[in-house]
Amino acid sequence: MGDYYVKLIPFDPNFVPKKETLDKLEGLLPVLKTWALEVNIINKDQPIFIDQGQYFDSISCPFCNQQLDTEWWHKAINKASLTNFLNLKTLLPCCRKIISLNDLDYVFPAGFARFAIELLEPGLMEDDEVEWLQQQLGFKLKRIEAKY
Repeated sequence: MGDYYVKLIPFDPNFVPKKETLDKLEGLLPVLKTWALEVNIINKDQPIFIDQGQYFDSISCPFCNQQLDTEWWHKAINKASLTNFLNLKTLLPCCRKIISLNDLDYVFPAGFARFAIELLEPGLMEDDEVEWLQQQLGFKLKRIEAKY
């Protein structure tokens, strides 16, 4: 059956909340733990790919909407990994524009982040709960659903 996760990440892959915000998040953990079986806070030195697991479907260009070949994407990811994902810029094969790998259109959202809130089996996590958390923390969050 697999485990279901909701991962909440900032839209900027390099964003890490200030200590005061992390302290506030620590105080919100009892609320978050009522939403899910387990809550993990991820805080890394470099961005990592926050994937959607089995929900991976396809990736498209946000400029021309052409579906991108997963082999091309894997090569772009491997190249970005050489910089520890500090440089996510890549040249699109379709329309020849430069874009961040973070800004591609992932069918079932995915992205890169140094900071993430990961909730295991959160049940029916509503948009208003994410909105509430964004208001508490003071920054917008991208919702990534994953199954492993």
